[in-house]
Amino acid sequence: MRRITVIGAGSTIAEACMRGWCSEQPTHFVLVGRSEENLRALAADLLVRGTEGTSVTVHTGGFEDCDAVSATVTGALAHGTPDIAMVAFGSLPDQAAAGLLPSALAEALTVNGVWPALCAQMLFNAQRDAGGGRLVLLGSVAGDRGRRSNYAYGAAKSLLATFAAGLQHASAGTGVSVSLVKPGPTDTPMTRDAGTRGRLASPDEVARTMLAGVAKGQPVIYAPARWRAIMAIIRALPRPLFDRLDI
Repeated sequence: MRRITVIGAGSTIAEACMRGWCSEQPTHFVLVGRSEENLRALAADLLVRGTEGTSVTVHTGGFEDCDAVSATVTGALAHGTPDIAMVAFGSLPDQAAAGLLPSALAEALTVNGVWPALCAQMLFNAQRDAGGGRLVLLGSVAGDRGRRSNYAYGAAKSLLATFAAGLQHASAGTGVSVSLVKPGPTDTPMTRDAGTRGRLASPDEVARTMLAGVAKGQPVIYAPARWRAIMAIIRALPRPLFDRLDI
């Protein structure tokens, strides 16, 4: 039976991905997060939606420091090395606070960059030692170019993108496939709380693009796909023009 482990299973995008995966074939999910109540509710939903033979294990843990993150991933791996592993947790920080408070900036960089990278390395090591697997990291288009509105978050996602590229290089010949997903603005509780403007993609739309890209082993997946062209334009804008944009 296929095994899928999701670190940060409470992520709205991760939930949409799991709904897609559970309809494909019998799968054992290992759901990892902080709230046992929320994880058990998600587990019940997957069991109803899943094909016959679908099963779920819930594993709670902490993400407040290096030791807690390491212990959480070690505990998740005790349930078996996953065929597919996803690192999906993060938060959208208040850029104004991050620009004024060192503690807020440190938290933004750590929660969205350092801790996901630590999880990714541990999962990668386990899959490499087992002879293969797919590793999926949830990044963001915000990491493609720093913007005044969210550069703390963007810097953390840029860190994760470089880390993913390094894992992809390290994965050559190991049987492990590493995919970095870069969603555009998506309709989730996190973006709604932050007052994100403009058109927001639905989590299901993002998940469909993600699952197709992961199945193909694509190294970088923009979701929805239109964001690949959008971000290519934004990256190419000359600095004087870019500085006049309110983005």
